Amino acid sequence: MIRKFALLCLVICLQLEAQEPDWVGQGGKSVKYPLSEYVTGFGTSPSKEKDAALIAQDNARAQLSQSIIVNIRSEVIDKLEATGNKTSQYFSTVTQSSTALQIAGVKTETYTKGKNTYAFAYVSKKELSRYYKQRRNDLILQVQKLSSAAEADEKAGRIDDAAKRYAGLFPLLEQLREATTILLVAQSGSEAESLLNEDRTIAGKEELAIKIDRLLARSISSVDDAARAVAYQIAQQITGVGKTMITPLTYQDSKMTSSFARYFRDALESQMQKFAVWDVARQTREFIPKSSQITRDLAVASGAQALFEGNYWEQGDKIKIIGRLREVESGQIMASAEALFDKNLLNSRGLSSKPENYQKALVDQKAFAEEEIISGDIQLDVWTNKGNENLLFSEGEILKIYVRVNRAAHLRVIYNMADGSRVLLVNDYYLDEGKVNQVVEIPGEFECAEPFGAETMLAFARTQEFPKIPTVVQDGYEFLVDTNAKTVGPTARGFKKKDAATQPLQMTESRLTITTMAK
Repeated sequence: MIRKFALLCLVICLQLEAQEPDWVGQGGKSVKYPLSEYVTGFGTSPSKEKDAALIAQDNARAQLSQSIIVNIRSEVIDKLEATGNKTSQYFSTVTQSSTALQIAGVKTETYTKGKNTYAFAYVSKKELSRYYKQRRNDLILQVQKLSSAAEADEKAGRIDDAAKRYAGLFPLLEQLREATTILLVAQSGSEAESLLNEDRTIAGKEELAIKIDRLLARSISSVDDAARAVAYQIAQQITGVGKTMITPLTYQDSKMTSSFARYFRDALESQMQKFAVWDVARQTREFIPKSSQITRDLAVASGAQALFEGNYWEQGDKIKIIGRLREVESGQIMASAEALFDKNLLNSRGLSSKPENYQKALVDQKAFAEEEIISGDIQLDVWTNKGNENLLFSEGEILKIYVRVNRAAHLRVIYNMADGSRVLLVNDYYLDEGKVNQVVEIPGEFECAEPFGAETMLAFARTQEFPKIPTVVQDGYEFLVDTNAKTVGPTARGFKKKDAATQPLQMTESRLTITTMAK
């Protein structure tokens, strides 16, 4: 009788384990893990893939990371800047890359159903707060200890040792910034101001970069000198990372780039090889990302073990560069660097710090972001043959566009050109079950040509057909009649009065910022 009872318990347990988790049918929402207490992510992958579970988990972690970045942008940065506290630059190294942020303590669950494998990633906000509070305190102690050692070397006249120790503070400060960012999400917004003020009592990387150049009796008198300074700082922090892929810097927090960024990338590639004897990984033009972490998969396909990325800011008559080197596989920050130089140095090279249409493009970006819809139930990946971040195309280069959805959906893609024209590239294209989780290339190749500047691609996926949108055909393309950025977004999304008899509409969208320029 006891054996029968034990066998019955085993059968019941197996049946319970086989039950479909609520987060599968609800697109990543779970009663067990409420968003008030947890940060979560949801991902899928075709079951036929060799590493289906790992890819699905990767996608779920990426969405969790993205949710933290969205939270920082909407809940922390906006609120602090509304009080006059300029924090965009502080957070820029963390929020620029959509999936590079790696979170400690994340757990995952997987479930296979039919053709798809689903994954759910979650971490308690209490656990995040506890871990990153300790992590932050540990980093502050490390910074203070290394700073004291560097100052002692400087006073004793050990100049090279002092410069190397000061450079060693860069990755610690970057990790401190990342830990603070995650801690802000885990804790209440009211604590944000005090945390930032504490960090500002520690010497910043800009101050350290100036100190290093002063110790070594060097000055930055050209853009090439700025590249040399960045390469030197990184070389003092780490060596032997293998091939490195260097992406164009982006202007402030706009995701736009410029002719200066293109020149600086080439100069940095040269300087990195001189200082660190590292090989530069040339970006492949043909790759198929396995997961939603497009930039990482692009770097892997290009043979890179490390990825350099960053942005630059105008500070009065100065340009400030903020760059970091990440390990491709883990996303961990290996090294970081800063350089400050006179803005007028760009003139000697005929370089511009911003795209030609920067102000208009910035207005468009803000308009497109209004009422943005991000659904957990339907996911849309969009990328180009150069990835989906730090996108820079020069005259004559070919642009290819790819999409991937995690469920059957209708697709609409609109390309916003530098002159304000809006081209309807794809209109209500149905991706059926056979195309779910598959790479779909948008028909046609697009050659980079005038007008040049910052451009935006809007992609929308939804479970119902898109209503018609007024267009006029010119030169074989469908141009939107309405070019007002404030109305293009809502019109392209295709909002309409809800019909109670129909199934609930699920919808999501994705935007790519692409900068084009002459050779």
